[in-house]
Amino acid sequence: MRNFSLLLTLFVLCSIYPSTSNAQMSAKSFSGRKTLAASEKDCPHFVDTKFTKTLANDFKNNQLTAWTNCVTALETNIPDPTAAGATVDTKLSTLKTNYNISTPDEVDIQLITTHYLSRRLRQWATLDPADTISGLATLDGIDRSLHTFMSYTGLLDPFAGSLIAGPVFGDTGKLSSGITNTNAGSSTSTGTTGTAATSSGSNTNTLAHIEWSSKHFGEDSWSHFDFSFGGSFGLQPALSLLTNPPPTATATPTPAPTPAATPANSSTTSQFQSAFVWTLNGRTNIHVGSTSEASGFVRIGQLRLLTGNGATIVDQGANSTLQIPLNSNADRMSWFYETGIEYNFYNKSLEIIHADKGQLQPAFNIGIAYKHDSRFSQSAGVVGFDSPDQRLVFRFLINGLKIIDRRPDTTTSKPYAISFGVEHERGFGANPVPSGTQLIIRGDINLLKLINP
Repeated sequence: MRNFSLLLTLFVLCSIYPSTSNAQMSAKSFSGRKTLAASEKDCPHFVDTKFTKTLANDFKNNQLTAWTNCVTALETNIPDPTAAGATVDTKLSTLKTNYNISTPDEVDIQLITTHYLSRRLRQWATLDPADTISGLATLDGIDRSLHTFMSYTGLLDPFAGSLIAGPVFGDTGKLSSGITNTNAGSSTSTGTTGTAATSSGSNTNTLAHIEWSSKHFGEDSWSHFDFSFGGSFGLQPALSLLTNPPPTATATPTPAPTPAATPANSSTTSQFQSAFVWTLNGRTNIHVGSTSEASGFVRIGQLRLLTGNGATIVDQGANSTLQIPLNSNADRMSWFYETGIEYNFYNKSLEIIHADKGQLQPAFNIGIAYKHDSRFSQSAGVVGFDSPDQRLVFRFLINGLKIIDRRPDTTTSKPYAISFGVEHERGFGANPVPSGTQLIIRGDINLLKLINP
């Protein structure tokens, strides 16, 4: 908890002292872009220059002409898709020609940055509304055209999703002696149904789930803060506690049998196993740079292990141990929640990332969270450990890392893209539950063969 408190303090400091204003954040994303038409030469000024609520006379004398020229240029370059005899497709082709762009990504960036510019022009018009009233009427028409184009290309969709797939390597935790009860809350002991699977100190799980996110509410108000929510559903690895199975029943009853609820000494270990997981989260985001944001989040959800109460052979060095999930409800949906902080860095400006829902794939992510997992509560049969249902979760992820093969025996330097991440969970107290670590590796090369020839 000490480390969590320290990071929470840093998060608060970032929110008090944001590094840049929204105008400064967007300057790099707009100024000097190749999608800027020659006729819009006066437009970057209203994005690059920090809005300082200049007196109306200063605006009239020094910037009103440039403001009018910019609005006029936008009116010429942004075609009206609702004009008689026009279609959105044909007018979108005209827009591509006007800005000398061709790919869908370039079109999205152009629409997003122009929409941002329109909002900035409206803010500057508040300094002299009388002399800019005709220009504001023109901006209304431009905004209607932009809205039609952005709706057509999906930029105005309130939600977006992303498929996350790939192998996940999980390290088997160390054996830990604890007091456990594998049949708490049940009159019968936990079974060992299922097929045993061999593990050699680590295991590989399937990662195939959908992550979704909403738009960022409040970013249009020029605030450093905004709010978003989202979630996930699908197959994800989940940390599971494994313990020795109960003794095999014999045909001849033993004298003075041990009561079912009596705890027994056993060895417990941890292992990531495939599970079906759904989550729902809400987050408050703070813009701490032109391409980065810090977030405080709360996540709640349920999970169910796919292996249920199946047996697993865990290899611990020279010893192989047959173990089963510790608690009797491992094959049922169980609740959990997380609260924590994280930092995301993107390879584009926040305005483009948020409008294009690119926050689902940050270039770099790092965070820490407190997690409560009801599967490991005392009432579920996990006793003898300090706060078994509470864990600290640390994670980081690098997405789309470009790798160039520069070996001398290759004829060409072929680039590859990989993603790599680590997630570590550990318990609290002097006698915590065994910790677990998983490695996430995705890419377009055969990394599995490189790691395990």
